[in-house]
Amino acid sequence: MNTSQVSMLDVKLALPGDNQSNIKRIQALHTVKEILDVARQMATKEGVSKKTPLTISYTDADNELIRVEDDSDLQMAYCIALSTDGKIKFVINYPQADLKANIPPLVMPVPVVVEEVKQESKPEPPKMVP
Repeated sequence: MNTSQVSMLDVKLALPGDNQSNIKRIQALHTVKEILDVARQMATKEGVSKKTPLTISYTDADNELIRVEDDSDLQMAYCIALSTDGKIKFVINYPQADLKANIPPLVMPVPVVVEEVKQESKPEPPKMVP
């Protein structure tokens, strides 16, 4: 696999979430560190703390999630993409609990106990019988 082949790949980087615009087309970067740097920029922009650990993965032809841990894994991903349709989408993975955004805590309603106030009952006046 040479550099010109890799540069022809259609590479996308996706940050999971509600917003479909969290997918970015990137050049075929040569190291995992370079991809993680772009991933960090995307994640930070979406409110993920800079201290949150990020990983990168992709789905292969067998529909299995493959984690990219080093440059060798990255080159393998590119080889697979070149041998199929020339496209690959890397997904940014991070613990969802580490969001920096100000999400209000879940507030559970507190049951309210209503006491009936008994009023003194007035005796009904006697009914008149004709």
